[in-house]
Amino acid sequence: MRLYQKPSGIWAVDYVDPQTRERRRVSTGRRDKAAARAVAKDIIAGKIEPKSDPRSPHTYRAGIPADQRHGPHFGNGQAAGVSMDALWKRCELTIWHPREIKSLRTTASNLKILREVEIEFPAGTGTLIRFADLPVAEVRFTHLEALSLALFGRGYSAGTVRRKMHMVGASLTQAAKWEIIAARPPMPKLPDGGIRDRVITLDEERAIFAAVEKRREAEPSRDWRRYGYLLRFLMDTACRLGEALAVTADWIEEDAQGRLVLNIPASVTKSGKGRLLPLSDEIIAALPYLKEQAVKGRLFPYTAGTAQYYWRENLVPDLRAQDYEMEGVVLHTFRHTKLTRLAKKPGFGIQRVSKWAGHADIKITAKVYAKLDVDDLWEGV
Repeated sequence: MRLYQKPSGIWAVDYVDPQTRERRRVSTGRRDKAAARAVAKDIIAGKIEPKSDPRSPHTYRAGIPADQRHGPHFGNGQAAGVSMDALWKRCELTIWHPREIKSLRTTASNLKILREVEIEFPAGTGTLIRFADLPVAEVRFTHLEALSLALFGRGYSAGTVRRKMHMVGASLTQAAKWEIIAARPPMPKLPDGGIRDRVITLDEERAIFAAVEKRREAEPSRDWRRYGYLLRFLMDTACRLGEALAVTADWIEEDAQGRLVLNIPASVTKSGKGRLLPLSDEIIAALPYLKEQAVKGRLFPYTAGTAQYYWRENLVPDLRAQDYEMEGVVLHTFRHTKLTRLAKKPGFGIQRVSKWAGHADIKITAKVYAKLDVDDLWEGV
């Protein structure tokens, strides 16, 4: 028996059924580990009827032969005819299985789009083919380049296209390991889109919150006060949007010195590690209102789509009308801005920036934030 925690925070048990000798993975429905362990023992003993996890490839995926549950098996020359769609299905059983990844919704959404998108090939002929139908063995750089252009043609940002192309590249790398192809074809270089390097200036920051106040006065029936607090929260804590939207009042604690801190549980973080963050005076001042207006305990009860809509469809046009060009600024830019400011703060150090960011590896922090311009070097003169 082995207990493991899902991204939702709920514990599940991985065990071998004593009757059928089949491996099973079952949710205990508990977030407390001790309670989950007790429920798991009852499940194994047969005292509780387990509810099967429909995403598990071991026992519950109907129609999948037993010899393919742990990975692909190709024989009799079948590899040559494997399509990209078939490759992705096998990746869902292995490298993209729920136990191997945290962001199930993102993976499912990316695959849905990748299975739909059509590419123009050969280029300039007007002939459209579905990328998912291409045999893996025939995929070349030109196909991948056409795919990236098709995704940009759908209006996706550079970051969104990069994530989808990364999944394609990962599946092709896996195809090479499974000897479907000799080697992964080279991937096209994608433009950065400016999101990684875009930092909100102090003048822009003041303009953003002034625009929120104008909206609040002009549209008193809309939730602009709380949304303004969400932007302040993103800017001051450098939380990811998903982390911020999950915040509840019981995440706010006092440290040993009596100062209020935010205790982010591991279950909602990208790295799978919890972290403590200090709270600014502005956030502390907003807490009474946020707690009073909380919905089911959540201080910011928005969906990610709603939060993005408020920014993209309301505030960006307002700021553009005031000659503030927000090109490349998304809600993630608030996090990037805070971490960049910390990285430039004298004496703060990249290790503390990494801890604040919640990165799994300090190399990630160093790659993105350990960048100094010539003005930062004058202190050494």
